[in-house]
Amino acid sequence: MNDLTDALDRILAWIREHKPEYISRFLPGLSLDELKTKLKPFPCHLPQELYTLYQWHNGISNDNWECGIFINHVFLDIDYALDQAMEGYINDPFQIDDRGEEDLPTYVFPFCGFEGEHFVVEGMDFESDSSPVYFMDQLGKIHLAFTSLTTMMLALAECYETGLYEISEEGLIEIVDEEAFGAVRLAYNPGTVPRIYDEGC
Repeated sequence: MNDLTDALDRILAWIREHKPEYISRFLPGLSLDELKTKLKPFPCHLPQELYTLYQWHNGISNDNWECGIFINHVFLDIDYALDQAMEGYINDPFQIDDRGEEDLPTYVFPFCGFEGEHFVVEGMDFESDSSPVYFMDQLGKIHLAFTSLTTMMLALAECYETGLYEISEEGLIEIVDEEAFGAVRLAYNPGTVPRIYDEGC
């Protein structure tokens, strides 16, 4: 998982340089044993990439919702993410049945979100290194956005380093050029949806 952690560290390096006050908001990573214990209630296997992500950092402290770093979405701590996966609308029976009818993953697990939108990985029947990453809209519909967590973070790291993110007047990390951002995303993730958002991402 070196490519994934390297990409995450590149994103963190950009944040440290351009928005250093955000660094303290990243929670310490968890051990593999801690993660396996916490995720035991989830009824499916989750990709090794997700464990790598949460060993890197356990999300953002939950009182910092303005700190969006993954396409303006907040990196969820594992307890909150599990609660959303188990108790929220993300995996309610209606959503599971609807996704099954469309030949989409039945169970999914969120790792970042904002105002009812989430990026999620697939819950699987078997152990796997990786999983596609889906964008879930506010109605619960999911669309293939990235081929894996690794390719997601590699694309985002490039976008940070090439100036497609900047600090807004309000002090938030924002995408500067949605069309260019979308082109980078598709270059790393061929075969995914042409756009996540209408703006061009």
